[in-house]
Amino acid sequence: MEAEVSWNVYKRWYLSAFTGMGNAFSGFDDFEAGKSVTTLGTGFRYAFARKLGAHMGMDFAMSNEDFAFYIVFGTAWLK
Repeated sequence: MEAEVSWNVYKRWYLSAFTGMGNAFSGFDDFEAGKSVTTLGTGFRYAFARKLGAHMGMDFAMSNEDFAFYIVFGTAWLK
C-alpha cells in the first residue's frame, strides 16, 4: 500500500512526499511469518513535456532497514 502527495511549487517544478508499507510472504498461510517493511520518502519532479504529462526527477526514501535513491522518469500512478 502506498500514498503520495505532490505540490506544484514553481511553474514546472514539483515536490512530492510518499509513504508505504508492504509484506513479502510465500502464501496466505505464511502472512504472519512474512517480512513487513514501511517506507517514508521525498523527492522532486520537473515537467519537461507538460502536454504529454512527462516528468523526471529524483526520490530519496528510507525504510526501517535501508536507504534508497531513485532517478525517476514518468509516474507509477495513472492520471
